[in-house]
Amino acid sequence: MQSTLIRFTDSKFADSYRTGDLYLSSISSFWDLTKDRLPYAPELVKLPEAEIRKRLKEKGAAEGRQDFSEGVMAQIPRDKISQVFGDMRDHVIHDVRFRLSAYKYCNILCFFRIDAEDSLTGLLDEENVSYLAKNMGIMITPEELTSDAELGRELADRVSFKNAALSPHLTHTVQLPSVSMNDFGDTVIVIKNEVEFRRRIIAAVKQLGDHCIMGDIRYHELEDRVDPSTLSKHCVSLVSSGCDDNKELSKNWLSENGTFDVSMLDGIEDIYWRGCLDKYDRFAKQKEWRVCWLPSELNYEAKILHVGSLEDIIDIVPTKDIRRYLLKKYSGYVPGIITNNRRTIAGTESYGAFKTRMRDIDGTGEFVMEIG
Repeated sequence: MQSTLIRFTDSKFADSYRTGDLYLSSISSFWDLTKDRLPYAPELVKLPEAEIRKRLKEKGAAEGRQDFSEGVMAQIPRDKISQVFGDMRDHVIHDVRFRLSAYKYCNILCFFRIDAEDSLTGLLDEENVSYLAKNMGIMITPEELTSDAELGRELADRVSFKNAALSPHLTHTVQLPSVSMNDFGDTVIVIKNEVEFRRRIIAAVKQLGDHCIMGDIRYHELEDRVDPSTLSKHCVSLVSSGCDDNKELSKNWLSENGTFDVSMLDGIEDIYWRGCLDKYDRFAKQKEWRVCWLPSELNYEAKILHVGSLEDIIDIVPTKDIRRYLLKKYSGYVPGIITNNRRTIAGTESYGAFKTRMRDIDGTGEFVMEIG
């Protein structure tokens, strides 16, 4: 399988990638579920959905950016931990997650991974074929392509580039970004040499005396190992969070020391151990690859990592042109769905060592749970 890393961003940030001044957000910035949301107002209830989406887009919101499960280090069967929640324990459903407070000190930079593979069969990406066809003046919906497989294959060939060097006996598929990802910015940064990109990041982090881990996100299903039928129930997610008197904290959900000590998990069986390269599968369409940097200065602020000029290993492409760019790069490949996953990892140390390092910072955190 071949892969290319891309990142959607605003054109005003393009020069920072040319110079190699990489902006990494604190993981805690993903915990604020009020961010990029419209404040409640009675008149909003009466607006049609299209108008609400328009206002969200104008506000700069993009679906899927906020995730209060970022930084979850452990997933525990609820019957092994529910006694902690007192009278609420009878209402807890699904596995309970422990979110490590120290991950707010970790800064991340996220990319989308474009995969291309050669196989005996392939699944068509009707959404992107429809999108590309419309740009050629052919008006057809993804649903129409799904119901007419022959037409779908014909249009997939028309929107793609020819390549006589590829085997005619195999299906050549490239998974393009979902059309919804256009909302993440008007410009796309393309990493042309992933190996060199990783090398420069690791070198910059080591020069600072810091630590980092980077690689493909591993996506996991949320489970209920006590009663799987609860996964179909309506529920409310809660995060147990303490609040102290530190006036520098701008949000009361961002507690300085956490509420619980991680040692309370000692001896519990059947824990799934996670880290900053693990997410839940509701985000799987993002096919994310990310850099996780633990700076020496421990706070929850965004930071700039200076890696030196990247002009020789990146391309900067308008979002409106990125699919044609990728199809030309992978000439002969048609838009499709790729279910195989990579699990590449690089860094200043192993993933296990990095997770241990994060745990050892202060060993506190919050529980994330569903009530239903």
